[in-house]
Amino acid sequence: MSSRMPETVEEVQAHFPQDLDEEAVARIREIMPHHLWVCSAEDRHHAWCDSCGNFVRIDRSRHRRQTLCPACLHEAEVIHTWRGCKTLRDRMLLYIYGNSAIDTEILTAQAVYVEMDWGMAYGDGVMPWQVEPDVYVDSRSVFVYGKGSATIRPKDGCRVYNAKSLRYEMCKSAGPRWYVYMNMGYAGLPFYVDTDSLNEAVAETPFRYIWDAVSDDFLQWGMRGAYLRLFTLAARYPFATECLAKLGRMTRDYLFEYSEQNNRCGHISINWRGKTVAKVLRGTLTKAEKKWLRETSYKNVLLVGAWQYVRQSGCQSISMIDMMRYGMVSADLLRRLAAVIKLPRLLRYLKRQEVRNGGRRLTVDFYRDYIWDCRRLGVDLTKKSNLMPRNLIETHRMYHEQVGEMLRLEEERRRIEQGVLKLKRDRSKEKAWQKRRKAIVRKYSFEAGGMTIYVPQHLKELITEGAAMHSCVGGYVDRVASGGTIVVFIRKADDLKERVGTMEIAADGSHIVQARAKFNHDLPPEAQAFVDRFNAVKIERRERESA
Repeated sequence: MSSRMPETVEEVQAHFPQDLDEEAVARIREIMPHHLWVCSAEDRHHAWCDSCGNFVRIDRSRHRRQTLCPACLHEAEVIHTWRGCKTLRDRMLLYIYGNSAIDTEILTAQAVYVEMDWGMAYGDGVMPWQVEPDVYVDSRSVFVYGKGSATIRPKDGCRVYNAKSLRYEMCKSAGPRWYVYMNMGYAGLPFYVDTDSLNEAVAETPFRYIWDAVSDDFLQWGMRGAYLRLFTLAARYPFATECLAKLGRMTRDYLFEYSEQNNRCGHISINWRGKTVAKVLRGTLTKAEKKWLRETSYKNVLLVGAWQYVRQSGCQSISMIDMMRYGMVSADLLRRLAAVIKLPRLLRYLKRQEVRNGGRRLTVDFYRDYIWDCRRLGVDLTKKSNLMPRNLIETHRMYHEQVGEMLRLEEERRRIEQGVLKLKRDRSKEKAWQKRRKAIVRKYSFEAGGMTIYVPQHLKELITEGAAMHSCVGGYVDRVASGGTIVVFIRKADDLKERVGTMEIAADGSHIVQARAKFNHDLPPEAQAFVDRFNAVKIERRERESA
């Protein structure tokens, strides 16, 4: 096997035949979109198939509709040559794999741009079966196992078919070339990989051991840009790539994301130059962990990064299996928790809590939320009873309710402050209310059964009442100030600070609009009796007297 890496454009070109062979052209024709050409408006069910090259009778002959060729059974698009044929053009970028012309153990790949300009040819009097595809070699890559890869592409990043004088240059690494076409107005350019040529070519090279392990997943996931980067990795770091490919589905998933996103997936840090599994993963796997990795379908690659943190911090007793079960998949989260409690101690505690709570699954996320609540409430976490409460679920529920109440009070305080600030900016409302308040006090002062009517002294009391009673009375400020409605409070006669309810009276004093307790609930019986008596004395009697 040749160990020399190509360093110039000419050396890369030497690994490829001078022109595309007939087999490659046949593959291109097979992958290109297929059409059934109807050339006569009088006989629209007589068509020529550009897939099998036969004239056939078709059942459906509607222009631009998909149907099956009865001869080759390929799905094809029906084209009436007198309708839109002049603008019909098929384009695609196809990757064809092969073996080097110098050494068959070297893997090669070339991106081929193909264009079929049906319209222009037909306009010149050439029939569809006489049209030949325009084929241009866009880029070429060579992968030497254990040495690296080399790629050439058109100079200055141009597209091959519009280059006046096509010249190639060496580029840093292999990558999918369809981005060049997408960025220059060809967003819909179809992109294909000839997987048959890929499988055939890899079978002749040392890459077959890696490809055998990952091919099913890579082909199923379908992100074709990952293939080039996979072979680039495998060529330069064969041992590390093979480790990830064969350890299990989770590490294969990482290898796929790393290849597809071109080292931008932001997950674990792999030592690509490592020569043992422990060196590659930056940590030693136990036999149980190796077995679990090979058998599991779990695919969260963040777990390996968290496992590396645990191993590097000196925790050898925590297995990857336990980390998966208890949600220990984020290195950042584990780092924050380790500042509060030792991770082995936390794991033992969670296991005990599962037994105490009837097998209910608990994760480090649940414990993190508990710690967050403790800090919001100012709980002393240096005490063991707070750090590891006897019943984590119950204590967490209690603290969570307290935090919720604290946040609610903070929101109420914010609403009150905003409402009061708004009133200070518009003092005319307060002046209007003070003019009306004395008449309301004279008219509606009432006390009975240990309760009394309290008329707010200032409009800001409507805001505090609404916040305290969890009602919308704080939004009545404008209507109360302008005389559009009347709002009074129901209080204890011996303690005006004790809120019982809120009552709204029509502006003309004809009736009670509503009287509600906290959270807009119905008034308690004694408060409702007070309102009924108030209504009889202050509302209905006045109505009878005025009548």
